[in-house]
Amino acid sequence: MNRVEKHELVCQLYKEGKTMREIAREVHMSFGDIGSIIKKLNEELEPKNQEISRQSQALKLFNEDKDPVDVAITLDLPASKAEGIYKQFLKLRGLTRMANLY
Repeated sequence: MNRVEKHELVCQLYKEGKTMREIAREVHMSFGDIGSIIKKLNEELEPKNQEISRQSQALKLFNEDKDPVDVAITLDLPASKAEGIYKQFLKLRGLTRMANLY
């Protein structure tokens, strides 16, 4: 298997949700090489985080079932800001009673 084929296989396996370890086992590549390919793929698939507001980034993470602590850490937000955005997220999802309890 040549380098281009390995690159394509890494991308395919990553999109299927395989772990780095599973990908490495199948394509016989180092974690570093696989990480570089995945990083490049993610940059191509998603718009740059700097172009999206922190609030939108937070809402996206909440939509991916991340909790407020993870979001605060990932986006370097104060806890109160992450909680406020989470409350807004719950309201947007039609969970107003849950947001009020929170």
